This record gives sequence, C-alpha cells and structure tokens, in this order.
Amino acid sequence: MSGYKTVEVTEFQTKRMISFIKICGVLQEPNFFGRSYEALTFTFGFLSTFQLLFSIPFYLDEIDSIAMQVYHASLYSATPLSIGCLFFHKYALYCITHHSNLSYDYNSKIMEDIQNKIIREGKTGKIRVFATCMPWMLTIMVSNFIINSFLDKFVMGQKYLQFYDIWYPSFVNKDYLAVELITYFIHISSMLLSGFTIFSATGGAFLVYCQMTSELSLLSRALSHLDARAREISEREGISLQQAYREAFRMCAEHHIRIIGFFVDVGPGIQMIYTLCYFIGLLLLTCTGFAFTFESLTVKIKFAVVSLIQYTFLYGISWCAEEISTQGELVNEATYGIDWLAMPPDVRSSLRILLLFSQRPLQIRMIFGQLVSLDGYMSLVKASYSYFNMMLVATRGEEII
Repeated sequence: MSGYKTVEVTEFQTKRMISFIKICGVLQEPNFFGRSYEALTFTFGFLSTFQLLFSIPFYLDEIDSIAMQVYHASLYSATPLSIGCLFFHKYALYCITHHSNLSYDYNSKIMEDIQNKIIREGKTGKIRVFATCMPWMLTIMVSNFIINSFLDKFVMGQKYLQFYDIWYPSFVNKDYLAVELITYFIHISSMLLSGFTIFSATGGAFLVYCQMTSELSLLSRALSHLDARAREISEREGISLQQAYREAFRMCAEHHIRIIGFFVDVGPGIQMIYTLCYFIGLLLLTCTGFAFTFESLTVKIKFAVVSLIQYTFLYGISWCAEEISTQGELVNEATYGIDWLAMPPDVRSSLRILLLFSQRPLQIRMIFGQLVSLDGYMSLVKASYSYFNMMLVATRGEEII
C-alpha cells in the first residue's frame, strides 16, 4: 500500500490476536495442515452443537435442562458458523489482520509528532489493554463453568460431573468414571474453542475500530494543519506556496481514499462478524434469562458472571461501530473548517469533493441491513428480555415485571 508505513509498535499485539483467530479455525494457511485443522475445528464444533440439539427432545418435560442445552448449543455454534461463513471472506480477514498496523506517512515533522501521539499513546495503548483483558475474560468465563460444575457434584450432590444434561447412546454407561471424565473433557474443549471464537470475533472488530478511528483522527488533524503543512512543504521543497497547498491537500485526499478502501475491503468480513455476534448474543441472553429462574444457586452464580461478560462483549462491539461513525463526522467538520479562500482554485474544487464524500457516514451494518450502534444494542437487550418474558408466560403462566 503506497503512502503507508508499518507501525512496528503494534506488531506484537496484532500477531497475538492473529494467533487466537487461528486457534478457533479461521485464517488458516492454504495448505494441507491449515485446511485439515480448519476442517477439524469445524467438525468438532458442529458435532458438539448437534449433540446438544439432538438431546432436547429427551428433556421436553424439563425446561431448565432445555434452556441449558440451547444456551450451550448457541455458544458452541459460534465456531462452525464462523468458519463456514468467513471461509468466503478470506481477503477481508487478511486486511483486518495485516493492514491494521499501517498508518499514512505524511512526511512532515508537524504530522510526525501528532502521529506518534495518536498511534503510540492512543491506538497502541487500546490494543495492549484489549489483548490483556480479553484472555482474562475468557479465563474467567471458562473457570466459572468449571468451578460451578465441581460445586454441583461435590457440594450440591449432582450425580455426574457435567455442564448440562445430555443424551447418551444406550451402549454408553455414564456411571463409568472414564466416560464421565471424557465427556467432561469434551465439554471443556468445546467451551474453550467457542471462547476463542468469540475472542477472535471481538478482536477483529476491535482492530478495525482502532485502525479506522486512529487514521480518521490523523486525517482530521492533517486537514486542521493544512496551512502549516503547506508552508513546511514550501520551505523544504523550495516550491511556491500554491503548489505546496496542492501537495498538502493531495496527501489528505489520498489518505481519505486509503481509509475508505480499507473500510470497503474489510466490510464483508466485519459485516458477517457483527451479524453472527448479534444473532448468537440474542440466543445467549434469552437462555441466560431463563437460568435466573432456576432453583440451583450455582447455576444462578454461573450465569450471573456469564451474563455480565455477554453484556460487556456486545456493548463493546456496538460502541466500536458507533465510534467509527463519530470519527468520520469529525473529518467532515475539519474539512468544513479549512480557510477555503486561502486555497488555490483547483484545491477549493477538490475540497468540495472531499466535503461531499465525508458527509456520507461510515456505518457498519449486518447482512440484513440493520445498523450496528448503541441504539441497536439496547434494542437487542430489550428483545432478549421480551422473548424471555413471553416464553416464561407460556411455560409457567406468570410474568416477571
């Protein structure tokens, strides 16, 4: 990408996120081992989901068990759905992971100081915090399930060590310790794989947010300092001020084109990520609501932690999408605030074009056209509660207010 330079300081955190994405089966190398691992994780996630859905008819009289099964089936489905859907958007994923550490080079002392502040103090700090916090959230989620499953068996008197009730073939004896441990290991593996998938989806959305907001902020500053940059170019290159204005604005226009190009390139992948996150999130929040009506204290504690993580996760990706749109509006304001009368006539014409294009909002939408924003997040929360309330009325004949 000409005009861009690699910001090495973000290399480590970006590679760390890529490693998580690869663990969940997405973004594998196009060779035998990469495709084999991708097929293995897809099959494992699919079979875990299928086993849970197949078990539902055997527990129709136990609404608690069904809620737990649907919850985990929704969680486990994240892996096969992500691999299957994102398989057709490999280039978008490549752009997210390989172009998110690039920044435009204005070749200016004025912009170098601003860029270092935006990239090193802003973008890099955010990525570092995210890359540190998300593994901890994943650890807390999985540890929460493991601890509560042990409490269920050894304190609450549950017969088997498990996360949920599940159907077994008639030839499998659940009373054997080996069968119990193998099943429990499969539960943990499925949980970890799903957790890595969710982390990867959040990481992809966050990398796009960091890249878009930092570059849009840099462009806004470049437009605000257009006059100073033109004078700097004039002194350095020994050209007239009119020519320097043209060169300074040309860089801004090229930078804006690169930003829009990145947004378009990652669009199909990020659109699919947000769609899967919202779809799975709606199912998870609905089933989590059912969990709070259970009599088991350990189940309530388990899902209280999970619910907090889910709400934080969905709020975070919704906030990122809205912040990209907000930063896009600042570019329009910076363009409008330029001293137009000091510009050459051809630059004024180009400024009008940039002003027109920057008025178009940079919005992330799901594949069905819904806008991703904080308002959409609140609608999701309300929809999950309404669905939970409706199902509760249908099953128990009472309503929670």
